[in-house]
Amino acid sequence: MILINLAQGIPSSSPYLVGISALTGVIITLLFNAWESKRRRKNELEDASIKRRNEFEDAKRIQDSDLCFISTQLIFILEEFAQRCADVAGDPGELENREGEQPRYVPLHDFPTLSFNGIEGNWKSLPPLLMFMTLEIPTILRDVHQQIVQETEHLFPGTDDHNYLRIRSGNITPVGLRAAAVARRLRRKCGFFDSPLSSDHWSAVGVMQRARKLAVRTKIKNNQEIISIE
Repeated sequence: MILINLAQGIPSSSPYLVGISALTGVIITLLFNAWESKRRRKNELEDASIKRRNEFEDAKRIQDSDLCFISTQLIFILEEFAQRCADVAGDPGELENREGEQPRYVPLHDFPTLSFNGIEGNWKSLPPLLMFMTLEIPTILRDVHQQIVQETEHLFPGTDDHNYLRIRSGNITPVGLRAAAVARRLRRKCGFFDSPLSSDHWSAVGVMQRARKLAVRTKIKNNQEIISIE
């Protein structure tokens, strides 16, 4: 077999070799540019991903901070309100003697009120369900007050005092338990320690739960509608 060296006899200045060299240079340049463009694109994507992650983490820190700020205020308001509801739920009344009048039992504790006026912070930082459950409480409280009025308007002072206290107790417990439940959820959402409202049998939640059970049994006995709002 005869091997033929194609390069033999071709001068270095031959247009053929010059063309090959030029073409090789162009190909190498194109390959390098393509690799460099790919490397830059990869770096840009990584930088953009890191930037988005940092922005997300910053936004989450701000949101968590806003959440804890407004939740702290709401927790104190809701738990104080729940405690006042528990006072009404467990109110045995106080015997009052007035000259010339029949002795009667009057409530020891006033009917609680609730307002979120003065709350600072971003309400939008709250989870939607918790925000709804919180803002609904004043509306429920108004309905509860009207319900008590309707159920007690036929009662007679003195002879029906205990019934009045029982009706008052049974109707206030659902809204008090709702407030305690929202405060408990806010505590957990922010990583705070547990509420003392449900620490034992005689806590505010314990008192309201027992009053609620008694009210439910009474309504069942009287064939009355039972509405759960907790």
